[in-house]
Amino acid sequence: MTLLDRDKVESEERLQFVEGELDALHQLLGGVASIRELLTVDYHVFPGGRAPLRATDGAIGFDAYARALVDETSKPTADNPLRRTRGDFVKADDTAWKELIDENLRDFAKEDPQDSRKWELHLPPNERVMVGLGIATRMAFPLFYWVAPRSGFASIGVTVANSPGTVDPDYRGEAGALVENNSRRDFIISHQMRIVQLIFSPALIPRLHEVSQHSELGGTNRGAGGFGSTGAR
Repeated sequence: MTLLDRDKVESEERLQFVEGELDALHQLLGGVASIRELLTVDYHVFPGGRAPLRATDGAIGFDAYARALVDETSKPTADNPLRRTRGDFVKADDTAWKELIDENLRDFAKEDPQDSRKWELHLPPNERVMVGLGIATRMAFPLFYWVAPRSGFASIGVTVANSPGTVDPDYRGEAGALVENNSRRDFIISHQMRIVQLIFSPALIPRLHEVSQHSELGGTNRGAGGFGSTGAR
């Protein structure tokens, strides 16, 4: 075999390897038709909401905004994709605006000093509230996103209780964030404030293969060691 023939064979082998790896990746990603689909997310903004936005060109997360305070136990449906509203930050009546707020939140509602037509919530320490983010999405399987705390809020003890909250590609209801105040002072939530960030990523969908014996999983240096087994430092 000449040197030219050998180079040709090696090139064909590399090409076959790449094609095989791409096919395996295609299967792991659940048979998505194209990478272009993974890079496109359709979204709808509900009244009072605001479109998610990346703060800078180098940011990974999309900032998401507070539309309303909602009931975490209510379930969106196809006919009504919003959770039950507990308060939407808008003063419907200047004299009795608190009457339209959930009674369990009224004591924490204060007038918004930046906008006389609205109010804001002063969430006490060790309390949490579900915030509707005002958007619904459609994504190609297996794309998903995490609802994660903003770093500036997390640094003072304000986080997302179920962080990171996972939103699946087949969910069509309003996205929400269970905001928890672990700081020592009230945390103020106002209409359309940047409250959390959304982190998009594709998931790998493995083929699960059951083995009959634990020993078939093979041994490792760590073995069955769990929390703290690798040491504190």
